[in-house]
Amino acid sequence: MMLRFTAYGEPEQMGSMNSRGYHFRDKVTGRLRLDPRTGDPIIGTAPYSANPKLKGWQQLIANGANHALGELPEAERAVLRGPVFVTAAFYFKRTVDLLREKWLKPGAPTPPHLTTPDLDKLARALLDPMSGVVFGDDKQVVRLVVMKSYVLIHNRQPDPPHVNVWVQPAPQPVASLEELLRDQPLFAEMG
Repeated sequence: MMLRFTAYGEPEQMGSMNSRGYHFRDKVTGRLRLDPRTGDPIIGTAPYSANPKLKGWQQLIANGANHALGELPEAERAVLRGPVFVTAAFYFKRTVDLLREKWLKPGAPTPPHLTTPDLDKLARALLDPMSGVVFGDDKQVVRLVVMKSYVLIHNRQPDPPHVNVWVQPAPQPVASLEELLRDQPLFAEMG
C-alpha cells in the first residue's frame, strides 16, 4: 500500500508546548482539594500548544489522510501496524517580492524557503494527526524525508499553500541503516 494525499492550507508548526496551572476541585462539592500533609491547595498543570492555528492545520491533515484511505481498495484500508516510511513536501505561499516578474518566468527557479517555521516542527505537526488514522503511533516511522519550499508557479499563478504526503509500509524486515540511507546522497559514503 502506498498512501498519497495533499492537505491544502498554510502549513503550521507544532510550536512549543506551554502549560497552565489549575486547582484540583472535588467533583461533588466543587471545593478545592487540599494536600493532606501541608493543607495547601493541590495544583495541576495542563499542556497546550503555543500555536493557536495548529488544531485547524492538523484537522486538514487528518481529513486528507481519511479521504485518501477511503480511495484505497477496501482490503488496504487498515491502520498500518509495522514500520512506516513517510515523505512530505511542505509548500508555503510566496511573499510579495517572490511574485515579481523574474520569479514568474517559465523555468525560473523556486527560491529556497529559509524562514520560519522550522522543518522539524512542521514534521511533528504532520505526524501527530496521522497517528491512529494512517499508522498506530508516530513511533512506527522509521524513515522520514521532509522538505519545505515556496509554492510552484503554473501559468503565471502560484499554487495554493499545501503539503504533499506519501506513506508506505517499510519493507519487512526493516533494512539496515546502510540500506535505508543508500539512496540519500549525504550518506552515500557510509557503505
